Amino acid sequence: MSIMQRLTLIGFYNYDSTLFDGLELPEGYDKETFIDTLLMEHGEKLVLYSDPNFMKQCITSWGHKWSLELERIFEALTADYNPLYNYDRHEEYTDTITGEGHSGRKMTDNPKFDVVTDTNKDAVTEHQVSADNSSSYQPESKDISNGGKSTVTTDGQTSNVSETVNNSDSRTIDHDAHLYGNIGVTESTTMIINTVDMRRKYNLYEAATRLFANELLIQIY
Repeated sequence: MSIMQRLTLIGFYNYDSTLFDGLELPEGYDKETFIDTLLMEHGEKLVLYSDPNFMKQCITSWGHKWSLELERIFEALTADYNPLYNYDRHEEYTDTITGEGHSGRKMTDNPKFDVVTDTNKDAVTEHQVSADNSSSYQPESKDISNGGKSTVTTDGQTSNVSETVNNSDSRTIDHDAHLYGNIGVTESTTMIINTVDMRRKYNLYEAATRLFANELLIQIY
């Protein structure tokens, strides 16, 4: 047991080559490259747990625990960008323009109609017979009736007349723009130097293996 407690990572791996079989890395990582980098950079460090089965379980759990962070590191260090550009902006939005017009008129008519009826044009009736005791023509009698013109008022109704005009116009405009370039805040030479320094300092697999070493290895040789 004391020998196992003093095993280095590379010694443990030589003792059991299935040590990393349960390790799962996010998409984009090459597992063999990760193992090779880990052994090269931290192989001489002692393992934190000497029991082989428990160490394997811890390695599997470590991969699950740091999966999201490893994925973000991969995205950050493999993002496509122009090292000479310090302005990169993407705009995407949708405009909807709607115009509405409404006009209308409505008319209702309730007229009254006056109907004039001529019930008797002369309103007089004469009997054209001369009287017996008259030497000249005299009407025997004249009948006068209460004739004349009568007026009858009736109500009328026209149909309601209405007119409504609705005008609508709706347009959707999609806007997509990519603005990029150098706005002059930093010199191009300075950006090149910063990019080279960043790449030299933050290698993808070195960043991932440092996380492993900090959690599962003893930081002494």
